[in-house]
Amino acid sequence: WAAVRGLPQHLAQLSTPDPPVTMQTLDKHFVGQSAVVSQIKLLFEQRRRGLLAPDCPLVLWFSGGSGQGKTYLANLIADALHGTNGRGQEEGKLVVINCQNLRTAESVNSLIDPPTGIVGRGPLIAGLEQCKDAVVLLDELDKAVAPAVENIFLPAFERSGYLRSAKDGRVVRTNRAVFILTSNIGADMIQRETKRYTDPATGAEGRARMQVHWGEYIRAQLSKLYGPPFLNRSTSHFFLFVPYMPEERKAAVRVVLQRWARGIYSHGQQLVCWGEDVVHLFADNFDQFHGQAIISACAAEVNSALNALVEHSSMGSESPTFSSSSGSSSASSTCGCGPLLLHTRLKPEAPSPDDPAAPVEWKP
Repeated sequence: WAAVRGLPQHLAQLSTPDPPVTMQTLDKHFVGQSAVVSQIKLLFEQRRRGLLAPDCPLVLWFSGGSGQGKTYLANLIADALHGTNGRGQEEGKLVVINCQNLRTAESVNSLIDPPTGIVGRGPLIAGLEQCKDAVVLLDELDKAVAPAVENIFLPAFERSGYLRSAKDGRVVRTNRAVFILTSNIGADMIQRETKRYTDPATGAEGRARMQVHWGEYIRAQLSKLYGPPFLNRSTSHFFLFVPYMPEERKAAVRVVLQRWARGIYSHGQQLVCWGEDVVHLFADNFDQFHGQAIISACAAEVNSALNALVEHSSMGSESPTFSSSSGSSSASSTCGCGPLLLHTRLKPEAPSPDDPAAPVEWKP
């Protein structure tokens, strides 16, 4: 009953689009990592005011465990710089390179020039030709073969940086681009020590010491992969993403669920609701469920519930629905603990202005 009574407010949230992402409001769109976000906002403010080295690309290194928001923050930065509202890749303002696929020198070189016999340009040089000030995300760069990475990106990261085609000698300047490099180096160590890090008894000073230790370990591992010239340019702006505290995990889960539900509602006006126990379930298993994994799990549960509803209806038996006094119909599914409610293709009348929490009349 509480869920149904809260539907008008929930509907209002889903019907209201997110405000545009700007560099000033970056922390309003991102949960946790407050130190990282503050430093990034300051860095881009300095860049906007011309206080950083001119004619030089901005290179950011994001390190930390999986699920701590590195890739998502890179997407938000592209939105803040170009006003793309989540469509950075589609509009050519965000170039994403999955470096797990770059295990050979040939595959790294294909970022610039496609393999022999294939006409055209590699995705990196093509992306920067299309948009000189694009955000380039090199996701999990440490998975790519190191010597080839240095050969291509060291010139790109320098002042008056460039990428050069080996086929025709064409040069593309990189001085206006923003490169974001992510790495999971040290993730296993951070995961082992997450429980101690998030323990209230550790305290702020203890967590600060752990962050220093993690940062030193990661830098030491990077020095085994890359030479000093490359590290000097690529890690001059180094950001460590730390484990989420318990409340931050819950907040991050809520953001993901809200974004997913808003997309469903805007696509087909299907209203998805969830109990707080669903939030706790994902937050308690955040290492396994974060970001897209949450959406996949929820989509599978809701789809199973709808299939069960359709099957019962086709058999002429009583449907496994929850009926409220206001005529609502929903399918219920458990996802391990607690219900996920899907209200399908029902439009509510406007709630009473005198009592917004009053039961609302639902009409197909």
